[in-house]
Amino acid sequence: MTDRRACPVLDLFAGVGVGLALRSIGLEEYGIDNDSGLATVRTAHGLETMTADVASLDPTLAKSFEGVWASPPCQTFSVAGRREGMKALGEWCEAVRAGAVPEVDACQPLRWVLVLRPEWTVWEQVPAVLPLWRTCAERLRKEGYSAWAGLLDAADYGTPQHRRRAILLASRTRDLRPPPSTHGPSDAARLFGPALRRWVSMAEGLVAAGLWGDANADAPARSPTSGAGRGQPWELGRRQTDRARCFLDDPAPTVTGAARAHCVLVHPGRTYGEHSVRPLDEAAPTVAAGHNGAAWCWERPATTVQGTSRIAKPGHHERQWDGSVGLTIPEMCVLQELPPDLFDGTDLTKTAQAKIVGNAVPASLVRACVGTVAGDAPTVAKNDRPPSCAHSEARDALNPFRRERTGG
Repeated sequence: MTDRRACPVLDLFAGVGVGLALRSIGLEEYGIDNDSGLATVRTAHGLETMTADVASLDPTLAKSFEGVWASPPCQTFSVAGRREGMKALGEWCEAVRAGAVPEVDACQPLRWVLVLRPEWTVWEQVPAVLPLWRTCAERLRKEGYSAWAGLLDAADYGTPQHRRRAILLASRTRDLRPPPSTHGPSDAARLFGPALRRWVSMAEGLVAAGLWGDANADAPARSPTSGAGRGQPWELGRRQTDRARCFLDDPAPTVTGAARAHCVLVHPGRTYGEHSVRPLDEAAPTVAAGHNGAAWCWERPATTVQGTSRIAKPGHHERQWDGSVGLTIPEMCVLQELPPDLFDGTDLTKTAQAKIVGNAVPASLVRACVGTVAGDAPTVAKNDRPPSCAHSEARDALNPFRRERTGG
């Protein structure tokens, strides 16, 4: 079998998730992004990176790549960005139909693909960008590509998170259809194809990573502060100084006649203001072992992870935090299918870390898309370092603008 690493993939607006996912299926990746903090993280994990503005580079100077992955910034289409991009979306679509390429980030993938003409390409964005992706797919078909654009949910491929994204797939060598789902709401047979496996719940993902405790596990109990082994610890008492710590499967401590005593459901590592506090004469909140009272976490995938350490409860729109669940950075990483120790050895702020994680593409979705446009690739060991980490020759070969620097 041909070594797929000999034909690297160019990752425009690179994050971390795509590079690590491509490595896991034997594909080398070279990323371009203008975030120096992100470059530090990528370098720490052996991912080759050029810190530059994608729009400012000339793709005619680049070498050829087997594939191009692109995840342009989504802020102008999100609630956080006030959806400014939506106002111009129609104009951009009309320009693409007329044969132009608007000078905006969302259209940079089209600019690069028309010049490089890779064997395949995958673009990823928030759902609001789908009309533009479909217009670009029409343009690519005129250039000889088979192309498909639509919405995919990472949960349908095994990610412990619902993450619906607008995806464009295009190939010069394959007749494309969307990748078939592997997971669904329940274990159920399908009329065509293998049965779907049940969605991976948020809690299942975090328990498997060792970040949450499994209340049904037979393992010895861990310390009360670990939040694992015996389920979620809780405390009784109004003030931090007079609380008695217990586990949910322990008998409750004696409740004295103190007026309006409070039961405090505590998540390890959270501040007091993030605990669930109710008077003892009110109904208790729903208790989910391993977390702060969000029972849905054990029943379904997480809602979409964004660039903040909170996720909304099901049914809420993004950034509506009433009833939301707080997450640590390692928990966010696991829900995005990134290593929980992704930022070990870096000095990035928590805000910067959350942004990088929130912008990542889950590995299951990457593998499903790339498997469709490029075919199956051999998996490699989790800790296998690509040749570029060890050999300067490989690093030079991956540099997309090496020709410009050498004059060749």
